[in-house]
Amino acid sequence: MPGSGKSTIGKALASELGYDFIDLDTNIEASEGATIQAIFELKGEAYFRQIEALELTRVSEKEGDYIIASGGGTPCFYSGLALMQKTGKVVFVNVGAEVLISRLKSDTQRPLLKEGVEKRIQELEKERIEIYSKAEIIINADQLSKQEAIKLIRKEITI
Repeated sequence: MPGSGKSTIGKALASELGYDFIDLDTNIEASEGATIQAIFELKGEAYFRQIEALELTRVSEKEGDYIIASGGGTPCFYSGLALMQKTGKVVFVNVGAEVLISRLKSDTQRPLLKEGVEKRIQELEKERIEIYSKAEIIINADQLSKQEAIKLIRKEITI
């Protein structure tokens, strides 16, 4: 979900493990020469989801050890989850709607949240939870610090 800490946790975990870190949204912004918000506004969500799927495919073919922080919708479109599961371990950083809302209520940069954070987070959670719950590793991170979440993920990926 947006605001769950995917990028923050992913970057720190990659650093601890000596892996490369890839933020899918950052890659998309660099290749498109525009922010995610601008891409949504100028070309629409359908276009964004297409380039997101292409970028996921591209980075999934990379050799070596790396962690990808995907966008919240990445596993939900164009068989994103299947590709993620085929090429690595999928971690769902599960954070409840109340925590997400408190983190995101003043964020004006996320295009899917422009129509009201509380209502949209609840809708996204309802739409996506079935897909997210298919992740190999699920970390319930509502009450966890970044380091506690990393410790749990490290334990799970080394089993």
